[in-house]
Amino acid sequence: MADIKPSGTKARKPAAAMRLPATIDLRQPLIVLRSHFWVAAALALVACTLVGWQQLRQPKLYAANATLIVERGERNELTGRLEMMGAEVATLTRLEQLRSPELMKRVVDTFSSEEQALIVRHYLGAGGGDEEQLVMRITRSAVTIVRREGTALISISAVHRDPAGAALIANRYAEQAIRYAFDRSSATTDASLKFLHDQAEDLRKKSEVAERTLQEYRQRHNLVSLEASQNIIVDNLKSLNASATAARVARVGVEAQLAQAEAVMKRGEDAAQMAAITVSESLGDVARRLAELRGKRTVMAERYGRRHPAMQENERAIKALEGIQDEEVKNALNNLRDQREKALAEERQLLEQLGKAEKEALSLDQLGVEYNILRRTVETHKASYSQILARLNDATISAQLQGVNMKVSELARPAGAPFSPNPRRTIMIAAALALAIMVGYPFSAEMFFGRVRGAVDVEHHLGSEVIGEIAAVSGVVEKDRPFLVKSENDEAAAEQFRALYSQLALSSKIDPPKTILITSTVPGEGKSFIAANLAQCFVAHSRRTLVIDADLRRPTQHRNFNLDNKAGLLRWLDEGGNLEGDLLKDRSLAIQETTPGLFLLRAGGVTRRATELLGGAKLPALIAALQRQFDIVILDTPPAGVFPDAVAFAKVAHELIFICRFNAVSRQAVRSVLERLRQTELECPGVVMNAMPTGFGGGYYYRAYSYQNSKKYSKGYAPEAKS
Repeated sequence: MADIKPSGTKARKPAAAMRLPATIDLRQPLIVLRSHFWVAAALALVACTLVGWQQLRQPKLYAANATLIVERGERNELTGRLEMMGAEVATLTRLEQLRSPELMKRVVDTFSSEEQALIVRHYLGAGGGDEEQLVMRITRSAVTIVRREGTALISISAVHRDPAGAALIANRYAEQAIRYAFDRSSATTDASLKFLHDQAEDLRKKSEVAERTLQEYRQRHNLVSLEASQNIIVDNLKSLNASATAARVARVGVEAQLAQAEAVMKRGEDAAQMAAITVSESLGDVARRLAELRGKRTVMAERYGRRHPAMQENERAIKALEGIQDEEVKNALNNLRDQREKALAEERQLLEQLGKAEKEALSLDQLGVEYNILRRTVETHKASYSQILARLNDATISAQLQGVNMKVSELARPAGAPFSPNPRRTIMIAAALALAIMVGYPFSAEMFFGRVRGAVDVEHHLGSEVIGEIAAVSGVVEKDRPFLVKSENDEAAAEQFRALYSQLALSSKIDPPKTILITSTVPGEGKSFIAANLAQCFVAHSRRTLVIDADLRRPTQHRNFNLDNKAGLLRWLDEGGNLEGDLLKDRSLAIQETTPGLFLLRAGGVTRRATELLGGAKLPALIAALQRQFDIVILDTPPAGVFPDAVAFAKVAHELIFICRFNAVSRQAVRSVLERLRQTELECPGVVMNAMPTGFGGGYYYRAYSYQNSKKYSKGYAPEAKS
């Protein structure tokens, strides 16, 4: 496929020369604001009117403020000690106490009948329930307690529809807050004293029980001096361990001598070596005497014969000493075996004594652990009892000096004027709301919808030109829509296609013969509809035109021309793809001349392997051969935003016409597809807007030819209007 190049009368311009949309365009915010200005203005006017009406119709509210001051001196009610707590901690503690529901109920209970009537007088009809519940509800919603930042002051604010009612609630809450703090402190101190007294008594009893248990344990196990007993056992263990080690060493030495002696006996070596091993003097003496006799025998053998009396006497002496030597060897071996048995017995005895001593030490250690636990328990109870007694004494003294560290700093006074409703604040809120709507709505609408709706979107957001706007033709039946230019059922729509042809002729950089690829972003944008009618415009201008239904996944052109889809591209490929002969007469291609000069090459079936077929050589070669027989070849491809077929077909095309349906697809999606197509070598004269509603067209330079104007002007050229 790479060797097949489409032929056109003009060379293509490289894609890099095409204008890419700018990533930042300062004109876009102004365009967005301008396009949504009147809707945003209407919304802002309605919203401001409603907010202003709602704010100004609210009943008048008066505010009153009472102030409490929290001193640094704060008492720790648990211990009873008088401690100087930080102002921060003391203030936060009192602030949480003031917000308790219990204090709110105490405040409501202190209101007299006349005061309750004053509170509920301006709230008649505020809700069901009795008067006491209504007072509780009003008071709870009226009171706000805040701390003045950086100070030890607590502000009690009350809001009411009556200035006297606001001052009454604020002052009563401040008075009851001090009483509540005093009562709570007293109750806490009494509870603390009782708790400390109970704890002291409990620890005293536990301490006595622990001491008795410890004494009984010492008597039962005779632990008068635990440490002395442990030292004696440790010394005994050391002595036994040393003795056992010495016995083991001696036994090992004897066993080594015995093993060496037995090895000498097996080898039949000299008795002198045995004497050295067994340390036997008698055996050594016998061995020396025997060696001397044998030496003499050797000397006499050179002088005397075997029967010589001296030789016979020497032989008798040697035999006697050999017998004595054998007896001494046996005695030496038996002596070593006796020593081994004695060493083994001594070692066993010492190990038994050592085991008994270890068991005794472990038993004493276990007693020591239990003894120490009991002793520490006694010490712990005594220490705790002493601490509790000290705290109880301190708490008893401090209870007599108790006070409250919170006082009234300033009482509330009835307000002279209401703080709500505030006309100035209402105007500021309305102005801020209007500004937010005027600025926020256009950009929110663009972010939420953000769809292509006209030439402004195409030019400023997509970086392309609009070469045509086709109006929505809902008044024409479906089967007649592909023939609007020929049938003129809708003259205004036909004029739109003629205007598209004219603009394409002006914008195109390549003269016929050429191949035009038509695609869109998503299905349903009308590319097949525009391809069929644009083809009729070329035929009307004496251009021999071929429409190829290149949408092999979902072909539609055969239905537009009321034909079946049994023959075409896929069938031609299935039957071998023969390029010889007249392609217009090939039965597998079955190219139909639907009208004089307009030919249709159908898909010939459905497949999902379109890109694989284009990757081969036959289908591109077929299209290249057809380009030589027609002035205009129109490729109706699948949507480029869904399938990659359009990019593959771009290798056999000259120009790209991109179809964008009004308000059907987002700018980002169209921008992404266009940027991908711009990476090919296709010339792109511009974008065709389809299904433009009445009153929305005319976004490019031939504004007078928009759909609504074309429909109006076409009436003057109707046959019945001619003179």
